[in-house]
Amino acid sequence: MKIDGINLKKVNKMAGLSFENGLRLHFDSILLFQNKSYPSAYYLSILAIEEIGKAFLIMDFLYHSYVNGRMEKEWEEKFLELMYFHTVKQSNFAYNFDAPIPTNRFFNSLYKGELEILKQNSVYVGLSRNKKKINLNSRINNPLKINQMKVQKQITNVNDCLLDFTLGVIKQVYMVDSDRVETLLNKQLLLKLKGNWLFIGGKTKARLKRLERIK
Repeated sequence: MKIDGINLKKVNKMAGLSFENGLRLHFDSILLFQNKSYPSAYYLSILAIEEIGKAFLIMDFLYHSYVNGRMEKEWEEKFLELMYFHTVKQSNFAYNFDAPIPTNRFFNSLYKGELEILKQNSVYVGLSRNKKKINLNSRINNPLKINQMKVQKQITNVNDCLLDFTLGVIKQVYMVDSDRVETLLNKQLLLKLKGNWLFIGGKTKARLKRLERIK
């Protein structure tokens, strides 16, 4: 059967590039944090979530293509159009690092799309909107009020997810559907995640200890 849809090698490459770009954004957010540019660090951290969420979305496309067979071209196009929806990418990040039922406030905010509003508020001065209508009586949003602790917690959440996932793949506990992504999840990345960001959540510490015991 002739397939008119996208070439799966291109899809695989796109998954790897998206994940790699997400890592770049994550480490750039750390650099901005270290230079006390907190609003921009916060913004880049959320962009990192979106790029990594996109990589998982693309890998889901790969998985279904290999296991269930190719879809018709129009359906493949509709599936890949999801890459351009910010809240879809954010919730996809949460789904792959957590579960369909959120286990904490961070993942819950991703599922609800709350992080998209916070992302916009980290870069733009303005008034709040309700159903695309400006609320003239609302407070002025000021990105400069985003403080160190808020950004530190945000970056820690992302770094914790990446630490757990990278070690899990190294230990062959977690699997990925793209060899391009899998090659990125190595000991070198694990050391960089540990060395560039020293903050780590208690639950993540416990999970990493359990994974490290696996031989």
